[in-house]
Amino acid sequence: MKKRQKNKKIIVVAIALLLVISIGYAAISTNLQINGTANIAATSWNVYFTNIQTTTGSVTPTTAPTTSGTSTTSLNYTVVLNNPGDFYEFTVDVKNGGTINAKIADNGVTNTAISAADDVYVNYSVTYSGGGTIAAGDKLSKSGATINGVTDTRTIKVRVEFDPEVTPAQLNAMGENPITLNLSFGLNYVQD
Repeated sequence: MKKRQKNKKIIVVAIALLLVISIGYAAISTNLQINGTANIAATSWNVYFTNIQTTTGSVTPTTAPTTSGTSTTSLNYTVVLNNPGDFYEFTVDVKNGGTINAKIADNGVTNTAISAADDVYVNYSVTYSGGGTIAAGDKLSKSGATINGVTDTRTIKVRVEFDPEVTPAQLNAMGENPITLNLSFGLNYVQD
């Protein structure tokens, strides 16, 4: 019996102690308030083609590539090549006029392939103006910035040419038909 009375006293003391600690904690605790202001800057997305320059000596295209302000992300053009050595070449800038860094998406380069029949007679290339390959992951910095050597504008060179080394036998096999090519080139950029 003494043991039960002793256990009851310990339980009563423990409950009383717990009650005193709870009241004491509540009495000394305070509310923490953090006030602040966050500013979110306006952002814009604006990657587009601009500044098409035709290379001197090029044939006149049937349909020239055009840009329409800040919304053009692909170029379509048609060219007729009549004789070996005829070519059509132009440069175009791809510009990031927005406030977000950009990169070419995976599978973000679209380029009309030359048919196997025309590939015998035609040389076709789309590269950066310095000769580098255009690939997924290539970057453009946000407008007005240079980040790790990357600027907000890159120049692309497009060239389609009637191969000047076509043999007379190949020309005879072609007959008198000129080569008419309907081509397009596009880039799909995403946020970097």
